[in-house]
Amino acid sequence: MKVSVIFPYTKAFGDFATPYTESIHKYEPDVEVIAVNTEAEADYQYTKALNQGAQRATGDWLLFSNDDILCQGPFVKQVMALSERRIYGMELRRKTKQGWGANVEYLYGWILLMHRSLHREVGPFEEYYLHAGFDDIDYCWRAKQAGFGLAVANLPFIHLADQVGGQHRRYTVPGYKDQMARSKEFFLSKVAGVPA
Repeated sequence: MKVSVIFPYTKAFGDFATPYTESIHKYEPDVEVIAVNTEAEADYQYTKALNQGAQRATGDWLLFSNDDILCQGPFVKQVMALSERRIYGMELRRKTKQGWGANVEYLYGWILLMHRSLHREVGPFEEYYLHAGFDDIDYCWRAKQAGFGLAVANLPFIHLADQVGGQHRRYTVPGYKDQMARSKEFFLSKVAGVPA
């Protein structure tokens, strides 16, 4: 059994990919790391990069993540004990119809772990979403519609953006707020009329 770690990266905000990769291989030298360079993409698309990485991956388990992460311990044995019928993350979140427009339960997408068979059945990430922010909501919703579960796993990773406080770097990308509004409209049109 093999684990593939897949993440898009850009050096526009600094080099996060190198320390992340080194931290993984410090504890798990046999894990496959697939870093998808988005530097040359004129129309940078986070979900497109995740899908490109998944196509190259050879692992039985796929761990999708951001690049601004550090691994702090071994994790492969823990992954091998998990259910192939669930997506795992580090934090379960909920949005409500009253406050947001739909009742949605999802795993905060800086890290999403799933078996290849689940990924094959649910399919690739929705490439309508240009930036990170709806990839996790959409994928978890589709997985639940297909009969899969969501669960929290206490994996040995930390998200650097959540450690320093303040706004995530993606908020500095030109047009980000407008894209998020379009993404929300697109997602809500998807779920309209579908039982939660």
